[in-house]
Amino acid sequence: MAKKKKYSYQERRNYHVSKARAFVDKFRRQIGPNSSTVDFDKYEKALSKNKSVQYSTGYSRYMNDSDRGFFESDEELKKQSISFQRGWKAAQRVDKKSRNIKF
Repeated sequence: MAKKKKYSYQERRNYHVSKARAFVDKFRRQIGPNSSTVDFDKYEKALSKNKSVQYSTGYSRYMNDSDRGFFESDEELKKQSISFQRGWKAAQRVDKKSRNIKF
């Protein structure tokens, strides 16, 4: 049996951030020569059907918010979808594990 490839902290982070960003970009439309907007109704409808993007959104939101020192409260996290919560908690585990690395 082949060994599973181990991805670094940064590789995981970049994967989930780019996946979530690419999904949002599908719903972006130009409103002027240098400006754009997102069709939030279509975005929310498509997001509610796509569990893997919900997971990546949770993962990337945790990673981006942790850089700023901001974390969602448990009450706010419970309002999100189950897939979002799984992504959030997975990122939290990876973040804690990466902090315990000794050089």
